[in-house]
Formats: sequence, C-alpha cells, structure tokens
Amino acid sequence: IYGEPTVLVVNFTMDIDQIKRRRIVDLTLILGILMVFSAIISHWAFTPLRRATIAMNEVADGNVEHRVRDNIGPAKDAFNQMAERVEQMLDGQRMLLAGVSHELRTPLARMRLEVALLEQHFDATSINDEISEMDALVETLLVSSQLQTGSFQIRPETVVLQDLSLEVLADVDFGARYLTLNVEPSLVIQADRLLLRRVFLNVFINIVKYTPDDCTVSILMRRVDKGVEIVFADTGEGVTDEMLVRLLEPFWRADQSRTKDASNTHGWGLGLSFVQQAIHAHGGQIVLEHNQPSGLCVNIKLPFHLKL
Repeated sequence: IYGEPTVLVVNFTMDIDQIKRRRIVDLTLILGILMVFSAIISHWAFTPLRRATIAMNEVADGNVEHRVRDNIGPAKDAFNQMAERVEQMLDGQRMLLAGVSHELRTPLARMRLEVALLEQHFDATSINDEISEMDALVETLLVSSQLQTGSFQIRPETVVLQDLSLEVLADVDFGARYLTLNVEPSLVIQADRLLLRRVFLNVFINIVKYTPDDCTVSILMRRVDKGVEIVFADTGEGVTDEMLVRLLEPFWRADQSRTKDASNTHGWGLGLSFVQQAIHAHGGQIVLEHNQPSGLCVNIKLPFHLKL
C-alpha cells in the first residue's frame, strides 16, 4: 500500500531448557578437561615426593643399601648422602662388635685356665659360672656380628623338630609353668642345627625371664604351604604396642619391672634380636604378636629346604 509504513513481522520459538542443557554440557566438559590437566600436573609435581617416601620406607625397614636412582631433584643427592652415612655408621658398629667379640675370647680363655688352677685349692664355682656367662655372651655377639655381615657359614643338616625341642626343653627350667608341646614327630627341615638350637634356647629363656610362674606356655609346630610354622605363645602380662615394635632391636631391653625378679640384671637385649638374625639367615620370617587374651606370641616360619 503506497504511502503507508512497511512492517516485517517474524515469529519463532526459543527452547530455554535446551540452552540450559547445552551450558551444563559445556561446563561439564570444561571441568573435566581442567580435572584431567590438574591430575597430570599433580602426578608430575608429586612424583618426586612419592619416590622419596618409598626410599625412606626402604631405609626404615632396614634396607640401608637402598638408593634413589630416579632424578627427583636436590632431594636425590641429599637422601643418598644420608643413606650412605647411615650405612657407613652401621658397618662401623658391626665391625666394632665383631672386633670386640673376637678380642674378648683370648682373655676369657686365660681366665678359665686360671680358675681351673685356682679350683685345686679353693671353691671357684661362682667365678666359673660368671666366666661361662661372659663366654656365652661373647659367643652370641660374635655369631650375631657374623650373621649381620653375612660371613657366618650355615651348615645345613636334617633336623627333627620334635627331638630338637625336647632337647632344648630339658636344658631350661620352666618352673611351675604349664607347658604344652604340639609337634608332628615326622616334621623335619634342613637347617643349621646348632643355630636353630640357639633360637629355641633364646626364646625359652626369654619366656622364663618375663613371665610369671603360673602362666601357660604353648609350643606349636606344623606344616604350612612351603615350610613349617613354629609358634611360641605365653599367657603372661604381655607387652605394649611400642615395646612390641622394639623387641627385635639389638641391645634393647624391656622394662626391668617386667621380669619376675626385679633384682635380675642379666641379659643384654640380644635374645630376640639374635633369633631374628638366625631366622633370616635360614630364609625365614619372624613376627611378634599379642597373644589373646594376654601374653606374647612369637611366630616363626621356616622353609623345608635351606637355600644357600
């Protein structure tokens, strides 16, 4: 229509919900991408810390020869230097222990000879007993140092566990304790008989020293998958969690009040530490646990055949 204003009208529909859904999808994709990049960056940033933690756990578990091989920055050199110093310090202690143990044997031999001459005129029983105890301690120190350095020569032979148990039990006075022994007569392993005998003797002496006379002591030896399991358990007062962790440390002694005789000062904290060294030398494992309802449980696992 000429002379009138022209008007164009356009009608269309708008799906507001669809726009919202698209925004949600877009935001989700953006957040997903950010999370992936964050995970990659976090993994790259914390990898040195994880590797350092693994290395520190290795050293804490006793593997002082472990070194960090991967490049984790300045922490690598610092950690390896620390581990090197710790290893040198421990090697020095082992060498000192071996040297002192070796040097003490000569004067002890002379003392035994002098006591033998003295006994011709006087009663030197108490002196002889003290020398025997010192001799046993020196022998334990010497064997312990040899086990630590790997210089101890294992002499494997067939060992009947029941016979060995009865033999060692005959040498230990358990007093009024109720003792149970459960072991198969035909249960045999390949082991160093003298070293395994020391293991049994040290465990028995430890039980007698730290348990009351009215407790129960049980000894169980049985077959497991690839070897034997030996369990020594008592129903004494037991130990705390902190003490349980430290009982296998050399020269660490439990609280003196735990002994049945508070005046007894014998013992140098070598018993269970020596047991652990001897068991490891046989390719076995030892675990200390709380006995139920009370007491201590020494669990030992040994292979049937000794691999040298």
